[in-house]
Parts: sequence; C-alpha cells; structure tokens
Amino acid sequence: MGSERRREKRVPVRECFVECCANSFWNFLKKPTAETFPLVDISKGGCQILASSGMALGLSVNLHLMVPKDPKPVEVLGTVAWCKRSSAKNRDEIFFSIGLRFAKFPGKERERFELLLLTRRFEKPSGGTSKIVAADVAPAKSR
Repeated sequence: MGSERRREKRVPVRECFVECCANSFWNFLKKPTAETFPLVDISKGGCQILASSGMALGLSVNLHLMVPKDPKPVEVLGTVAWCKRSSAKNRDEIFFSIGLRFAKFPGKERERFELLLLTRRFEKPSGGTSKIVAADVAPAKSR
C-alpha cells in the first residue's frame, strides 16, 4: 500500500449525503440538474462519495453537504481530485469512489462546516458499524 497523502484526518460519516452538480459558465442560463450521492468520509479538505458513474478529474462542482437534523446544507465549491472504479461483492454492480477537494466556501460557510466537524455531526454513531452496499450508490432523487 502507498503512503497516506492526505493532510487532514478523514472522518467516517453517517446518514450524510452530498448534492452535486457541475459548476459551469452556463449555470446562470439554466438551473443545472443536481444529483444526490452518499458520503463515505469527510475531512476539512474534502470528502469521498459513491456514484453509479465516474466524474472527470479536475471537474469543478457545486456541493451541498446535507447533515442529519440540520435544515440548511453547507455550500462549497469543489473539484474532483480522484475517481476509482469499484465493484460490489457479486461483481455484477459497478460503482465509483470519487474524491472531492473543497476549493471555496462562500461567506461564513467554512466556519459553519468546521463547527459541524468539531461537534462530530458527520460521524457515525459509536458502537455500530454501517456498511455501504451497492444499492446505496444509486443517486437519490434530486431536489
């Protein structure tokens, strides 16, 4: 195994999702379609999601991080840092693990995000483990 290149500690998440759409010059003309993906883990610098299809490296994306029992998602502009194709245990279902690097938080969103990390709002509850199955990879309905 290679050495760990991350600067920040990754935190496994529970019941958190990210709404994601490409950030494009043309977004002002037409509201882009966003998809919702399950979060695998998160850190101050970025997050990992699962998707049914890959994303281009370097793609700029608008993200809304949805945390349970928090009415307002955290907004952040990110970029696709890496994308790895994976398969479920039965090998019939293919999915992608995608790393998103946080690039820019608008206004006071970074402070709110760091407070959510500090208060462990993203973390899995202790005493239990949750497994992500291939069925969790299919995008949820868009808002």
